[in-house]
Amino acid sequence: MKVIPMNPIVTRYPILKLDVTLMHMPEPVFRKLLVRTGTSLHELHHIIQAVMPWDNAHLYEFNRRVGGGVIRYCDTAMWEGEVPLENDDMLYFVEDLFKSVGDGLTYVYDPGDHWEHRIVLENIFMDPFIFPVLPAVAEGSGVCPPEDCGGVQGYIEMRKTLAGKKGKKYMELKGWLDAKGWGDGGFNIDMCSWELNNMKHDMADFYFNDDIIDE
Repeated sequence: MKVIPMNPIVTRYPILKLDVTLMHMPEPVFRKLLVRTGTSLHELHHIIQAVMPWDNAHLYEFNRRVGGGVIRYCDTAMWEGEVPLENDDMLYFVEDLFKSVGDGLTYVYDPGDHWEHRIVLENIFMDPFIFPVLPAVAEGSGVCPPEDCGGVQGYIEMRKTLAGKKGKKYMELKGWLDAKGWGDGGFNIDMCSWELNNMKHDMADFYFNDDIIDE
């Protein structure tokens, strides 16, 4: 039987399926992402922001446990010298950290509220043409909490107040949430895809901005 060698482009540019789960929540909140190798951690940050969705209004970092310690990756300029420049998240790509199914990484958004996401590599697709439009959301569940609600415990208390549907505290909270545009409508893959598409345009504007291109 004649063996046909695999196209080198296929073996070189696989697609990763990542499970992103918001930890410690009272109900499951997760997003399944499809991303190409060559996607930087900086881009992954923006993808997660789009699909949860968050407002990208706070600091963030990726944490990787190595031995007895933790390596931090982030936008080092935002952390103002707290994290070494060599750990900047634009220097690392998904394939650097997710090499085998089961490999994991932690993403923390907003150190104050401390929204902790666990990212795990679920699958590797070797055919780069199986999903023609990437990054993409494959599936998901659960509604993302509103920004600045006090972390997981604050969110749990918020849900209790909403369930009561009465009183001054309820009315104030409802007004605050309405102003934020937050609703408990559950996961909507079409809305996630729309947010992700907007993110792609924003990232393109960033990379091709005339202000950052040398004359």
